[in-house]
Amino acid sequence: MTAFNYSGPARDAVPGGHDFALRVSFSVSGTQPVDLLELRQGYPGLTVAARRGLPYSVMPGQSAPLDVEYTVVDCAAAPPDAGLPYLDVTLRNARAIQTLSEILGDLYAADLSRNLHIACPESDIRTSVPKDTAPDGSVR
Repeated sequence: MTAFNYSGPARDAVPGGHDFALRVSFSVSGTQPVDLLELRQGYPGLTVAARRGLPYSVMPGQSAPLDVEYTVVDCAAAPPDAGLPYLDVTLRNARAIQTLSEILGDLYAADLSRNLHIACPESDIRTSVPKDTAPDGSVR
């Protein structure tokens, strides 16, 4: 059995930059080592990769930090806010290969959204909603 838990930001985005990293803890409680073969996510405009490279092996009874590197490749296609973001992981042990969708919780969603707003501020690429609008004029 494996578990993924969000640990917090590993490296925040900086204004004008498009890369950031979030730390996930990967643990194995079974009797065999598990290899993480692939990471994916479903947002267009955003790519993910493991900082340590893949495959990434974790031994039974152990937990290991995994820094997930995010790169915003298209701000217009990136989500303005990540409501229920998931991370698809492909795992392998001695008996099987399986792809799972891991939902890492509200703090992960908040940190992902915050970093997306830093990397893609509304003033640069996204269309912002006008703050003050003129009142409607009278109709003749």
